[in-house]
Amino acid sequence: MAANEVIDWDEAMEQCGDDEEFLRELLADLRGEIDLQVKRIDEILRRVRFLYVPDDQADAMYDSLPDSTSVIISNLLSFSLISSEVLISHLRCSPTHNMQVPDGAFHQIMKAAHAIKGSASNLMCQQLRQASMALESTAAAANDDAGDPAAVQTHLPMVTARFNELRQAVQNYHDFLTKIGI
Repeated sequence: MAANEVIDWDEAMEQCGDDEEFLRELLADLRGEIDLQVKRIDEILRRVRFLYVPDDQADAMYDSLPDSTSVIISNLLSFSLISSEVLISHLRCSPTHNMQVPDGAFHQIMKAAHAIKGSASNLMCQQLRQASMALESTAAAANDDAGDPAAVQTHLPMVTARFNELRQAVQNYHDFLTKIGI
């Protein structure tokens, strides 16, 4: 199988007992699972980036917050005379905010990437497997240092880069499914 091949069709067919209808069903199911996991990872990364963005970039960060968070902030801003930069800065510096990655974020990213890796491996989707494996490994390293704000600043761009590679592999997978009528 070529490294840029989205799926090794012959191997995938063999995995499915040469039942093409079953393989197509599994590939469609995989698309749904991948999309769900990618959305989760994206939301987690948005929250982490929000915590670690420099203050002078706070307004720009507002646009990348998860939808529910930006709606809450918009509602708060509509009732006050403060800027989004001041509000975001206050939220980031509140007593409950200690600059640690929220709720095991890198661990959650690692688990989501692991789920994609396993499913992609079973269906011989090499690009997805490689990209999710790289993200899982990078998120695991970031998770080990999650309590150290300086280390998080170092790991975050690498985790984001691996996530962008996964998104490209997902796009290639979607394009492949469209090409074969799934």
